[in-house]
Amino acid sequence: MARLGSSHLLLLLALAIVVLGKGLGYPAYAAPLSQPDKGSLEFSGYRWLVISQEEKRGPGPTVFDARNVSLDTEGRLVLETRRISGRWTSAHVFLSESLGYGSYEIRLAAQEFPLDKRAVFGFFTWDDDPAFANREIDIELARWNSSANANLHYNVQPSEGRPERGSSFEFDFSSPVTLRFDWLPGSVSFSAVSERESFQWTFSDMGAQAKPFGVPPKGNEKLGLNLWLFRGLSPKAPSRIIVERFEFTPASMEGLR
Repeated sequence: MARLGSSHLLLLLALAIVVLGKGLGYPAYAAPLSQPDKGSLEFSGYRWLVISQEEKRGPGPTVFDARNVSLDTEGRLVLETRRISGRWTSAHVFLSESLGYGSYEIRLAAQEFPLDKRAVFGFFTWDDDPAFANREIDIELARWNSSANANLHYNVQPSEGRPERGSSFEFDFSSPVTLRFDWLPGSVSFSAVSERESFQWTFSDMGAQAKPFGVPPKGNEKLGLNLWLFRGLSPKAPSRIIVERFEFTPASMEGLR
C-alpha cells in the first residue's frame, strides 16, 4: 500500500474539516487563517484581546474559548459558538484601547444561516468601573430563546424594565449589514443599514430616558464583540458571525460641544 506524504495528509484533514462543518450545519465559509496568538489578534488595524476561561462567566454565563475566535483567509473576524470537549462554548474579544466619543461601525457578512435562538451577538462598550452601568452601550442580535422576539436590539444601560432606554426591530441579515452607533456627550444614535432596509434610533439626555442618568460619559470603556449563549443554555445548532471590518471615527470638536 502506498504511503501518504505529509501534504496529502494535510489535504485529507482539511477536507474532513469541511465535511464535518457541513454536517454541523455550517455554511462553507473560508477556512480559518490564524487562531489567536497569546490571547490577542490584529483585525482592521486594531489589536483585540481574546477572552478565554475554563469557568463560566458573564454574559450568559457561558464558557469563552479562544478557539472560537479566528481570522479567515480574507482577513475577516470569525466568532463562533461550538461544542468543544463535551460542552458548548462561546467567543469574546475586546479592543486593547479605549476610544471614547465617536462613531463605532462594523460590517457584517451575510448570514447564510440565522443565529440559533439562544445565541446572542454583541457589539458594545464596557467599563469594569460599575459607574454609569459600566458605560454599556449595546447593539445586539438575539431572539432571547423565543422565535417571537425581534432579532435586533439597541440599548443604553440600564435598560431592564426600561423600554424607553432601548429599541428593537426585526431585521433581515441574509445580506451584508452595517451596524453603527455614534456616541456623543448628549446622545447615542444607532443604525443598521443593508441594501434592503435600515433601522435608526436615538437615545438622548432628555425626558424619561435620562433617568437614572442619560448618556454615560466616556471613561475607560473598551469596545467588545462577542457571540454567547443566553443564560448559558445549549443551542440546537452552532452559530457563526463574520465581521468584515471595524471602523472608528473620533467625535469632532463640534460634536463634543
